[in-house]
Amino acid sequence: HTRENIWFDITYGINTASWLRKKDFKEQPKNFEHGVRYRASATSETCSALKTACKEINAADCGYYDLGCGKGKTNFIAADCYPFIENIGIDYYQPLLDVAQSNIKKSKSNGVTFLNQDMSEFKVYQKNSIIYLYNPAGEKIIDAVRQNIESACDKAIVIYNKPEHEDVFNSWRVITRKIHRDRDHCTTIFGWNT
Repeated sequence: HTRENIWFDITYGINTASWLRKKDFKEQPKNFEHGVRYRASATSETCSALKTACKEINAADCGYYDLGCGKGKTNFIAADCYPFIENIGIDYYQPLLDVAQSNIKKSKSNGVTFLNQDMSEFKVYQKNSIIYLYNPAGEKIIDAVRQNIESACDKAIVIYNKPEHEDVFNSWRVITRKIHRDRDHCTTIFGWNT
């Protein structure tokens, strides 16, 4: 995981691999107690999951959202590989979004927007959406996210990497579930009305 993330950063000249522990956040945004540390998703997990999700919903017909996007790695990969209607990264910690914005500029990827917002309050999804979660928050927040997705979307795919609270999506169809000894390489992909 660490090696492939460092290689990714070196290859593209960006900064996503370095962690940020929760205790090192300089401020405590709303719902901080429900958040987790920052760590970038493994490149291989992101690429594989996006490929599977885009077999369920055509990327050209949907929006892409990384909730708890941190430094914007999955947004970069999504922008580089798929023609989403919109590509939005949402995080409640502005210093991470500043790095994400710098990463996107360095990579020359187009069409990515970053929002400094609590993910549980984001409700403006496209009717067809792919949502990426890398264990970004506690169960209370993830459940609010699920409710917002169900209210806003006709069809949705949730890519849940390191799915600590996957029971929140127990009424959704499981498209695929990858189990691995390293929890950071476990991913469940759920479908809503797919």
